[in-house]
Amino acid sequence: MGPDLTNLVSHTGPLTLADWNLVATNLGGQARRSFEDLQAELAFRLDPVAQEFDLDQTVSEVREDARAVRRLATLLRTDPNSLQAQLQATHGRTLLGNYVSQLRSESATALAEEEDDEEVGVDVAEKSPGRAERSARDDASPAMSLGELLRPALAVIDAGSGWPTKGTLTVDSQTFDVVIYARRIGGSARGRHLERRFQNPAQGTPIIDDPNRHELLLGIWQEQGPGRAVIVAFDPYRRMGRTTRFSMFMPLSLLEEAADTGFATHESTSGEALYAFRPENIDRYVQAMLSEGIWTTSKAKAAEHQATPTTTTAATRSVAHSSQLNIRPQVGMYAAFARLNYKPWFALAEFIDNSIQSFLSNQQRLADAGHAGPLVIDVNIDDNEIAITDRAGGIAWVDFPRAFSPATPPTDATGLSEFGLGMKAAACWFAKKWTVRTSALGEPVQRTVIFNIPAIMRSGAEVLPIETTTARESDHFTVVTLTDLRVRPKGRTLAKIKDHLQSIYRVLMNEGIVKLRVTTAGSVEELSYDSPKLLDAPYYKTRNASSRLWRQTFDVDFGDRRVTGWAGILEKGSHVHAGFSVFRRRRLIEGSVGEAYKPSALFGTPNSFASQRVIGEMFVEGFDVSHTKDGIQWGGYEDELLDKIWRQINSPDFPLLDQANGYRARKTANQLPKDFGANALADASEAIADASTSKAISEVAATPPAADVEQVSPSPEPKAVLQQREHVLVLPWEGSSIRVVLQLVQDQAADFFVAAVAKSATSEEVLTVRLNLDHRFSIAFINDNEQALQPILRILAALALSERMARKSGISHTSIVRSGANKILNALSVEHS
Repeated sequence: MGPDLTNLVSHTGPLTLADWNLVATNLGGQARRSFEDLQAELAFRLDPVAQEFDLDQTVSEVREDARAVRRLATLLRTDPNSLQAQLQATHGRTLLGNYVSQLRSESATALAEEEDDEEVGVDVAEKSPGRAERSARDDASPAMSLGELLRPALAVIDAGSGWPTKGTLTVDSQTFDVVIYARRIGGSARGRHLERRFQNPAQGTPIIDDPNRHELLLGIWQEQGPGRAVIVAFDPYRRMGRTTRFSMFMPLSLLEEAADTGFATHESTSGEALYAFRPENIDRYVQAMLSEGIWTTSKAKAAEHQATPTTTTAATRSVAHSSQLNIRPQVGMYAAFARLNYKPWFALAEFIDNSIQSFLSNQQRLADAGHAGPLVIDVNIDDNEIAITDRAGGIAWVDFPRAFSPATPPTDATGLSEFGLGMKAAACWFAKKWTVRTSALGEPVQRTVIFNIPAIMRSGAEVLPIETTTARESDHFTVVTLTDLRVRPKGRTLAKIKDHLQSIYRVLMNEGIVKLRVTTAGSVEELSYDSPKLLDAPYYKTRNASSRLWRQTFDVDFGDRRVTGWAGILEKGSHVHAGFSVFRRRRLIEGSVGEAYKPSALFGTPNSFASQRVIGEMFVEGFDVSHTKDGIQWGGYEDELLDKIWRQINSPDFPLLDQANGYRARKTANQLPKDFGANALADASEAIADASTSKAISEVAATPPAADVEQVSPSPEPKAVLQQREHVLVLPWEGSSIRVVLQLVQDQAADFFVAAVAKSATSEEVLTVRLNLDHRFSIAFINDNEQALQPILRILAALALSERMARKSGISHTSIVRSGANKILNALSVEHS
């Protein structure tokens, strides 16, 4: 976007400064005073990293989340392991926005140095022996492959070098003179195993506009064998006359979807439509070009039709409306589904549930046909379209009436599909228009049904046509495409969708039943679930005993209902990851990321240690779920169930809940993260400097001092003030001001709490408040719980200011209270069983 924004957002661009400021504010940004500032503002708002991540968060927050690191690596187009290493080597307090900017700057410099010879049009083949021969051979082979792949539709007249090839293309009795620029599709060259790349030849041969022929820019993908060959059509007109190297990247999922289903489309990040298809479906691409007005039978007439796209007829498509789908009398229910209370991830899960159930129901037949699994499901989310593709059993013809009729349960309701609502409800919630294209295992037919809900409601239609075409005998798939979206997932919602889906299907993914891939912004990511690390430590009341892994199973049997599972203690506490995940039929129902099931009978109050540390999985049998599958209906069993689980996981032999609440990780200051306590210092400083707090302190400080004021010698300096662990603020004081310094220090010999008074070089009074993170009390009670620092720092600051006020008021020996408290805290640092 850089060069494009520079040209667009300028004095010579199409919009005024005021218009661009309106665009920026609509995107959530700020109005700017110059085009240059607006370029930076818009680049930031359009940056996919900024849309999914808070750039004001710190590096330390990101690197602790493996899922966030993987997603950031995808957006930055780098290897996750390398990125994790770089993040670990970066100071934790570095803002993510600054880190990303620096990384991109370094990458751009390296890329410019690496590809400079290609971009300026130098013949790369001359740079190394044998490269010219390899390049010529690679260019020629696509021409020969095309002749074989597209026979008899393509008749090659002049193969040339393959860049270009001249020929005639015959589709539906229409003949088109074509000139084809073709190359093979290979690896991405960016270390991304789920991405593929098309690149033009190195010799600098441009695509030339032939007035008598239609240009085709085609990539050939044969990575998985000739039987799964795919052709990808790009837009040649965007690249007319270009002599420099160019690359087009595409997700592997697009190619595999085309190989599995015959035809697939994808919109690149630059807005270009890519068409991927099996060779026998070249006619579908030509029909797309005709319907968009880009092609006519004679290219000379094409310009006349560019502005008036033609409508493709049923005859042109070679599609037979051989049957109809009756949607009466439930048609009114489709419009009502839009008002359901879904969340995007649970709505998407409805489609995935159907796919998995189709796979499980046809597992043996699929295995006999050579498709034992895992089932691959692709979820593609674009700005204007959502598509879900599976390679399961497809929708058999006998199941069509039930599959598209609302609230008609399947004959076997013991699987993931049980209400007969999921696909229809979720599709209507997401979009006004949706399409299902499917081919059932054993039926060499592809059927397509289009649901245009507003049109159906206007016309009162009671039947829908089923478009039928021939398919390969081996085809078995379903593609659900949602368009004219009501709900458009964007920004951080996309990251949440991935987090939730990998949590919902973690069991089925870990068992090798299903593989989920999600494509957003042109980048594909295969989802995976990382099991949390559990605590391996002695029981806190018997610290000299052997260490043990804190994980305990449970089994509660009610006869017709049963709940099994396990509970454990997280090695590192986390409000987001703690809690129970509740599964039914191996699919998560309740307790996904950040939404865990935390009943107070087991977890106590929201701020308890158990609510941060206890994690587990519950597998329920015999309980019903809500129709949106996001909650268990306990039916009066919940209290008894929780009581039985409590007894099994908190027995005298294995007191897991007691350990969760009582255990303290013994961390010295050296073992803490570099930014530990920085947020607490900022919070305490902000609270003290607040206008109302500052006013209250001034009023108390205004008390007239007595004549006999105790003089206090400064406290000795600590051995070390930890990096970035100091905040300085200035408070009004007796008509002047006092400087307050809050410090986190590291000194094993010092007291827990120090309040020191001194004069600066400018005679300004300085009150230093120190909390020692290497004191025994900190190691026992604070260093494993950073949240505890916030209230403690406020209390210590209040005590230090009160001590200063008391001294100014004439009270002698005020420090004796602090001195005594430090001595008592030494004794209280030892936990007693």
